[in-house]
Amino acid sequence: MPRPTSTRRTCTSTGPAPRARRNDWSRPRRPSVREYVAGVGARPGVPADEVLALVSRAIPPDGRLVVLATLDSRAAEPGLITAARSLRVPLLAYSAAELSSVPVPSPSARVHAATGTAGVAEAAAVRGAGVGAVLVVPKTVGDGRRVTCAVAARRP
Repeated sequence: MPRPTSTRRTCTSTGPAPRARRNDWSRPRRPSVREYVAGVGARPGVPADEVLALVSRAIPPDGRLVVLATLDSRAAEPGLITAARSLRVPLLAYSAAELSSVPVPSPSARVHAATGTAGVAEAAAVRGAGVGAVLVVPKTVGDGRRVTCAVAARRP
């Protein structure tokens, strides 16, 4: 009489069972282009073309500008508003107290006396980029010496 065959299968491998692969859509995507925030310090009456020239020179070519950030007392400057509109990015404004809480690599006593914070461009860039931001372009002064710009990268 033939022996009945079992439907039960035994595993001959000694290692752990292979893990199921996650679907590609379940993994968070990292942006392929880095996102940058430009912090801008400006004297009253600075023209938009000076702001645009300096910001476009400061932004690294491997990414895109997503925000302009500045001191709240300069947020109503027509040159900054026009520059943000031309670049199609929002203009964020921070108080001197918010910016003074951000450590900057090149503090200025003159800027502190005028605004209440030791640095506008670098602090605004880092603050605008959020937690984990990295300053990638330190404060740069424009040709007319009426505008400064610094760039921070958002954390991927």
